[in-house]
Amino acid sequence: RGYISFVMGHFIGAGPRSTNLRIMLKRFCLALKERFSLDDMEIPDDVEKLSQNFNKFLNAIPDYEKVVFVIDALNQLDKTYRAHQLHWLPRKLPHNVKIIMSCIEGESEGNSIIDILRGRNCSELQLESLEAEERFRIVTEVPSLSAKSLDAEQVDLLLSNPATGNPLYLLVALEEMRFLLPEAF
Repeated sequence: RGYISFVMGHFIGAGPRSTNLRIMLKRFCLALKERFSLDDMEIPDDVEKLSQNFNKFLNAIPDYEKVVFVIDALNQLDKTYRAHQLHWLPRKLPHNVKIIMSCIEGESEGNSIIDILRGRNCSELQLESLEAEERFRIVTEVPSLSAKSLDAEQVDLLLSNPATGNPLYLLVALEEMRFLLPEAF
């Protein structure tokens, strides 16, 4: 089927401006403009026009290129610009473009984001919390990637927090511990 030629990630909530729909769409359009030399295409500031142009940018990607967007924590987008209604997300993507999104269940202006996506017949994969054995393996193996490790007491203390069932939480906690407690590693 060919190789993916371009992957564009956006992690909503990773920074103060990352939750803004206009900034996210502008970032996507700028990246596509640069990557595929789409110099004649406009990137407006108005969100409605920007949404329309995002669709145009996607359709301007050459057929032989395969592009994947990864949008993490879709539910954390600001509700401004009706972002949670997903009007900015094209209903039909070009055959060579895929968008992978993550979000959690939650209400947004009457319909949840997940309900809107289901109404568009998007493929869905529900992820369960990590099992205790999976969490233990992550806590003992991930720090070893940087030639470090936690002692048994530190592992037990970390895993006693139920939030470690979320893989992202667990990895962020390990990363924070690595910088806050360098002697522990």
